[in-house]
Amino acid sequence: MAAHAALGTTLILPRLTSFTVEGFEPIFRTKVELTIKSGISVILGGNGLGKTTLMQALVYGLTGGVSEEIEEDKRLRWGHAYFRSRLAPKQLRTARVTVSYNLGKERLSVRRGLLGSHVEAFRSSTAFPTWIENKETAERALATVLRDFGGYANVDDFAFVVHRLMYLPESRRLLAWDTNAQTRILMLLNRDLAEEQEFRFRRDRLKLCLAKTPSDREIASLNG
Repeated sequence: MAAHAALGTTLILPRLTSFTVEGFEPIFRTKVELTIKSGISVILGGNGLGKTTLMQALVYGLTGGVSEEIEEDKRLRWGHAYFRSRLAPKQLRTARVTVSYNLGKERLSVRRGLLGSHVEAFRSSTAFPTWIENKETAERALATVLRDFGGYANVDDFAFVVHRLMYLPESRRLLAWDTNAQTRILMLLNRDLAEEQEFRFRRDRLKLCLAKTPSDREIASLNG
């Protein structure tokens, strides 16, 4: 899936191909491995069997959770700490999520643990075909591939698109009710990425100026 941007660039949406969840006891007694084929995939199960945890783990593997770059409301941010109350304490050091997805013809694989939201290991089919297991190097490699094969200016833009356009969590944080998110998504998909970043920068400066400027009511009160 692709969305065409200005200046001939293309923003590529990720297509999930597989994911693995390991060490998530007591929710999952064994390793969970799923291969995603074309078409619609459905996960069925009763309450309390781990459907939500599985979906959160999948999105966590893709993006590392929700940072302030994605969500202005602190109450709706989450990361690796989300899983701590759900897993046995002894599992936190060994639990991990591995997600593979395509950006066009390039296949990316990302592995994250639960001691931090950072990338634990990364590889891609042509750019970095062997696993990179140094944290800093892996995160730089991921950013490079997202830029070169996906059209994303940075990892935060990729995470924003995943969370606000492609994933509907239990909080029902709908894009339809968030005008700021709508604006950012539309500009990412339809305009040059540098323009979108410049727009956010100028908007934040405007908000700061407005916060420092007295309102009409305050001016009327002073004049009265």
